[in-house]
Formats: sequence, structure tokens, C-alpha cells
Amino acid sequence: MAYSLKKMWTAMAVSLVGAAGFVSAAPIYDGNFVQGDNNNCCPVSDYGSCGSLRPALDGCGNWFFSAEGLYFKASEDGLAFAAVREAGFAPSANVTATEILNPRVKWDWGVRIGAGYDFSCGWDLRAYYTHYHTKASGDFDLAAPAVESIFPLYGSNVLNGTGTAVVAMDARWKLRVDLADLELGRDFCCGPCVSVRPHVGLRAVWLNQKYFIEASDAAHTLASTSVIDSQSIFMKSEFEGIGLRTGLDTQWCVGCGFSVYGCAAASIVYGKFHNHFDETDLLFSGTTTLVETTNQFIQRDSYHASRFITDAGIGIRWSQAYCCDTVIVTLNAGWEHHLFINQNRFEDFFNPVAGTQHPQRSRGDLEIHGWTFGAKVDF
Repeated sequence: MAYSLKKMWTAMAVSLVGAAGFVSAAPIYDGNFVQGDNNNCCPVSDYGSCGSLRPALDGCGNWFFSAEGLYFKASEDGLAFAAVREAGFAPSANVTATEILNPRVKWDWGVRIGAGYDFSCGWDLRAYYTHYHTKASGDFDLAAPAVESIFPLYGSNVLNGTGTAVVAMDARWKLRVDLADLELGRDFCCGPCVSVRPHVGLRAVWLNQKYFIEASDAAHTLASTSVIDSQSIFMKSEFEGIGLRTGLDTQWCVGCGFSVYGCAAASIVYGKFHNHFDETDLLFSGTTTLVETTNQFIQRDSYHASRFITDAGIGIRWSQAYCCDTVIVTLNAGWEHHLFINQNRFEDFFNPVAGTQHPQRSRGDLEIHGWTFGAKVDF
């Protein structure tokens, strides 16, 4: 892990130095071009065919504000909550098939708002805030106990290994992501209708995950030993941190105010995980009368860690100038993908008797992808 982070930091440092040198060497002003916001490579004489430019800069600079609707879908490794095993079906009674159950994730809306300032010297400062919230669910009821068995994949292992007793399971996953980005960038021309904007800055992350899993047993008769009637598990994993972020935005003007854009960025965020595990088991036992017993398993864990995040997007924009080129209105639609490396840190209760795995083992990555629709005003 330390070696991987060292390589990531080295790659980011090299890219930052390279980007800074490239920007310093690239001219912002040219006899045939004017400074612009990702459209700045369009010739002044070709204003109508290559898209709109930034508003004419006053003595200090210009402001902009933007808002976007995000129609995203999330997915995460390691959320499987149960395994269903089917045995003894044709053509041979010796064949066994297993199906892994995962929560069903749906599409949900999020929002991103932004504000920034374009300095007269060619640099710009931008700030963005992104909020996204989603949830997923999954359930299973045992239809044929004679040939099917359910094995829970989370928990203290009290139910594991006795899958024939479990008749139903239910899982609910909730995710909330908040991102705050601050960028310092600079546009420059690299062709008649192409602009590039390297940028560096900071990213702050607040990522909250909750996972509820419930398992229920069949009806019980009198017995001399305790048997599980139901199991309820609540897990929570919260991460908050801040770190460096760098990226590159590009735009190609295609005419009539339209342009195609692409962007990519990477960040390394250092922060703290707060993990919580709470399991409640309801048991029944007795030879003459059923006696109810409740067992509870509670575990807390907090530690610092670094996480690597990548962002990528592609789409199309349309810009139009108003009020004697002092106001620019831009509409955009595109596709985005955000990857949070090694983000699933849900923990099982550490049970040395049952031989559970290490509680801090990695369960996989979190990714968010989907459509964006937005508008921006420069003035």
C-alpha cells in the first residue's frame, strides 16, 4: 500500500511540474486569438462559426456561476449479502449451483454548483460543490427449502454454516457523497479551434455509507439448544478527508456555438475512517417453554488512510453571447465517471472462535457514473 501511494504521489508530482512548464511556455495571447473559457482558441473573425468566447475582460476580470443536474448510478464491490445454493436438480442430483445476491442499485439525481473568477492575466480560480445520494436494496425468500439453502455473507458467523435454517433475507444500502473542489487553472490555445486547460487544486471528501442486513429463520419447536430466530446487522462506514487534485480540460469548437469537451482529473485524499458494526441476534431455546434470548455484537474502528480518486467526463456544449458580448450563456450535456479506489471498508464483527477474517480487509472500489445536464453564465 505504501509503495503504491508513493508511486501515485510521484506520478502526480511529475504531471504537475510538466503541466506548469507546458502552460508557462504556451502563449495565452496571439494576434488572431482572444483569451477565452475553453473556447479561447477560436479566431476573432470566426466568432460565429467556432462558438462564443468569454466576455470582454474588464480591468480586473470576470465572474461565472454554474449549476448542473447529475443523473448518476453507483456501484460498489463487496456488497453481496447472501449466497443461495441449489442442489439436486436435473439432469443429475449431484449438480450444485450457487447464486450470489447483491443489492439492486437504481439511478438517482444529484447536483453540482460552481463559481469562479477569470483574472485578466489569463489564470482562473474555480470552486465546485457536488452532492449525490442514492440507495439500493435486495431481498430473497426461500421457495423450496428441500433443495435450496441461504448462507449470509455478513455477520458474526452465528448463522453461517446453518443455511438450511435461514428462510428469508433483506438488505438495504445507502450512500451519500459530498465533494468540494478548488481549482487554479489557465487556458491556452493549441490550434485554430482547440483549447486546453491544465489545473491544480484541492479536493475535500465526505463519504457516508450505511448497510442494513436482516436474516430470519424458520418457526421453531421446543429444543434443548438455542437456535437463531432472526439476525439484524447495521454497518456504517464514514470517510472524510482532503488532498491534492490535478487534471486537464480540453475543448474542440465544431461551429455554430457548439463544442465537444473532455476532462480528466486525479486526486489523493488523506482522511479518517469511522466504521461501526452492530449485530442483534434473537434466539429461542427450551424443552418445555420457548425462552427468548437477545445477543448483541458491537464493534468500533477509526483509523487514518489515503484514498486515490479519478474523474473523467466527455460531452457537448453550446454557447451564445448577449449584451454586446458582455454576457455568455453556456448549456452542456455529457457523461461522467468517478472512481473511489479501495473505498468499501465495511467490517464484520471479529469473532476469533468462528475464525472470521481480518476486520479491516478491503472489499473493493466504489464508482459513480451517469449523465450531467447544466448551464453556466459568464459576465
